[in-house]
Order: sequence, then C-alpha cells, then structure tokens
Amino acid sequence: MGIEILGETYEEFSGDDEALWRGDLLLLDEACGDDCKAYMVCIRDDRDGFQLTNYVGYKAGAAMNMTIPRAASQPECMNIRLSWLRENWSDFIPIGSFETTRFLRWSAKAVD
Repeated sequence: MGIEILGETYEEFSGDDEALWRGDLLLLDEACGDDCKAYMVCIRDDRDGFQLTNYVGYKAGAAMNMTIPRAASQPECMNIRLSWLRENWSDFIPIGSFETTRFLRWSAKAVD
C-alpha cells in the first residue's frame, strides 16, 4: 500500500538490510519548530556524505544542520544503511526516533 505526498506515490520500506537512496524520504512523527516532518535524502558531496532536506512546508529546501557520513553507506554505494541509522540516530538526527520514523521510496504506482 502506498502513501501520497504532493501527488506522488511512495511505498514504505523497512528492515536492517534496506538502505535509503537519494530521493527517499524520512517521515518523522514530530516536527521541529517550523520544519515539516518529511525530509528527503540528498547527497551533500560525494566525499562528505548526505544531508536531510526539508521536503515540504515553510522551510522547504532547507537542509537539516547535520551531515550523515559516507561510513553509513554500503560498500561501493552512495546510500544510508538502515542498520547504521538505527545504531547512530541520536548522534546525527536531532528530532524523532528511528523506531517511529517511516521510510518511503518513490513509486511509479498510483495510490489505491
């Protein structure tokens, strides 16, 4: 089953063998001030790692003030392993928790 955000369909995924890729979303259970609850994974720089960018709302396009390091990636990939994120959440992401966050990937399928 999908979820629709801004007219686009996203499928939820989970599991320690999964990874977030550029364009995937984290849907948090709470907002931080005027920030929204949806953040998109963006590559900051191939050497530096990843940022989470506010996806919609008042601060759309603003990057969360943190960088997830390349060490979060699977070997030879540019992604963020969910297992790494589970272990390191509180060191990098100042709001929400891994357990209450939904991980979403764009889907070409329409929502039922």
